[in-house]
Amino acid sequence: MLADDFIPVASGQIHCIDWWGTRASSTQWELTLHQGDFGPSPLALPVVPGGFKLFATAAGDDSDNNGIFWYHVKINDPNWVVAAGQHYWFSAANLDSGWQWALADGVPEVGSQLYSGVQSLGSTPCPDGGPHCGAWVAQNEQYAFALQIPEPDVLALFGIGLGAAGFVRRRTALRPS
Repeated sequence: MLADDFIPVASGQIHCIDWWGTRASSTQWELTLHQGDFGPSPLALPVVPGGFKLFATAAGDDSDNNGIFWYHVKINDPNWVVAAGQHYWFSAANLDSGWQWALADGVPEVGSQLYSGVQSLGSTPCPDGGPHCGAWVAQNEQYAFALQIPEPDVLALFGIGLGAAGFVRRRTALRPS
């Protein structure tokens, strides 16, 4: 399991998570979001209460055959919300103990990353069925991941569009034949 920290530039509910790494033999992932400025160890504090740990299925895609796979998960959990300017750690674990994140060079970042990443070399599996348990070891790398939050303007435009479509449809239905 690897984790990397970030400070988001926008607030909102996370609706997609992307990360890049080597091929994983399992499609089962444990994703966690830790909050707090607690230096190089995201487990110095527990996972944020309220559902900041989830299990997801994601198969990697290596369309350019460079050995770096793209993993993508849509999130529909109202607890996965970040606030701009707050410090978070995002971690991903796979049942395949040999899986490794790709480095962040040239890959989308989320806000600003402050510290190097960390890796857990703990025992597997955890009591909750996930692949992660154990202490963290500092790494000197930034890892490749992106958390996607819808822009407020996009959501407002979408709502206006739905409202306009409903209004036009209603007017059409009320028009005499």
